[in-house]
Amino acid sequence: MVVKYKSAYPLYPTMRLVYFGRYWRDFGGTEFDIRTMLRELAKRGCECIAISYDTEASATNARQPLEEEGVKVFYADVPNLNKVGVPVSIRSDKKLFKKVALSTLISYLDPGDILMTCFPPQEEAWKIAKKRGASIIQKYTVVYDGYEPEKWNPIVDMNIFNSEACRDAWKDRGVTGPNMVIYPEIDMKDVVVAESGDGIGMINPTRHKGSKIFEYLGAEFPDEKFISAGGWAVKPGAVVKRRKNQEYMKHMKDIGDFYRRLKIMLVPTQEQHFETYGRVVLEAMFYGVPVIAANKDGIPEAAEDAAMLVDDYESPEAWKCALKEMLNDNTWCKWKHRAVQRAYNYDLGRMIGRWELALKMVRGGDNSPPDFGMGENE
Repeated sequence: MVVKYKSAYPLYPTMRLVYFGRYWRDFGGTEFDIRTMLRELAKRGCECIAISYDTEASATNARQPLEEEGVKVFYADVPNLNKVGVPVSIRSDKKLFKKVALSTLISYLDPGDILMTCFPPQEEAWKIAKKRGASIIQKYTVVYDGYEPEKWNPIVDMNIFNSEACRDAWKDRGVTGPNMVIYPEIDMKDVVVAESGDGIGMINPTRHKGSKIFEYLGAEFPDEKFISAGGWAVKPGAVVKRRKNQEYMKHMKDIGDFYRRLKIMLVPTQEQHFETYGRVVLEAMFYGVPVIAANKDGIPEAAEDAAMLVDDYESPEAWKCALKEMLNDNTWCKWKHRAVQRAYNYDLGRMIGRWELALKMVRGGDNSPPDFGMGENE
C-alpha cells in the first residue's frame, strides 16, 4: 500500500518509514532522538509509523506525544493486562506484548517500506521485513558486548550510528556494510537562556555514569547545591541524600525543569561506551549551562571544544580541581559563552538532512528522496 502525502517539499516522493521497538515508560535521550527524527521526517512528507511495545508504557507518556506530532502509533497493548487487579507476572510478560507488536508489523509492513529498529537487534522483525520486501535500517546508540553482528550484516541494509565513537566501536565488533553517522536529533529551539540557576547537576546518577564522583564532589563542596535527575537504573527511594546539599529529581517530561536550575553541568561517565555521544552535554549548552565532562567515548564530538574535558576522569581529585576552576567567575563566563555558541551552531535540519540521505541510499531508484545535502533546502 503506497499513499501520497502533501509536503512542504514538492519533490519529496511517497515514503513510509516504520519504527519497530520498545517505547520507554518515561522520557530519555534515545526516545527523544527517535521521536524528533520521526516527527521532522513526517513534516517533510514521509509517512512515519511507530509500532511499539512495552509493558510499562502508557498512552499519556508514550503514545500521545507522537500522535500529536504527526506520527501514526500502533502501540502493542494486550486487552486488560495493564489494568489494576491483573497479576504482575502477567502484566510484565514482555514476550506477549512483543508478539502482539510483531503481528501488527506483519499487518502494516508493505513492500517498499523502510523498517527502522534501534539496538538491540530485532531479528524477528527483520525476518518479517525481508519476507515483505521492505528495507532495514538499524540505529545504534549504545555499545554492548556479547552480540554477533556478523549474523545480521547480510540482513541490514544501512547502519546508523549516533557518533563516530559508536561507529568505530561496532566496527571493531564486526559490523560491516553501508553506514552513516547521524548525531542525536535535538530540538530545543528558542531555549538558549542567559540566566542560570545555582545548582551543579548530573543526569542519570548511576555508578556507570559516575555517581560516586558526583557524591564525592558534593562532600568536597558543602556550600554548593548538587542536583541529579532521571536514570533508568535509579529508583527514587534508593537515592540516599547523604548530605543536605544533594537533591534528586525524578524523570520529567520537560527536562528544562532540571537544566534551568543549574549553573554547571557534570558528565562524569566512568565506564567505557556508556556515553556514545553525550547528548546531555549539548542539552545543557542549549540552556546556557557550562559543562565539565569526561574526555572519553563520543563526548568530545558532542562538546566540540565547548566543554571543559577531564582527561584523568577516574580521579576524584581531577574532578575536584576542574570544578574548583569552573567556579571561578571568569572561567565560568568563558565556558558559558562557548556553551551558548555551541548550542546556536547546532543544526537540527542538518541531522534530518542526513536521515533523508540515508533513506535515499536505502530506497534507491528514481523514487528516492531528493538530496538536500547536509540539511540545506534547495
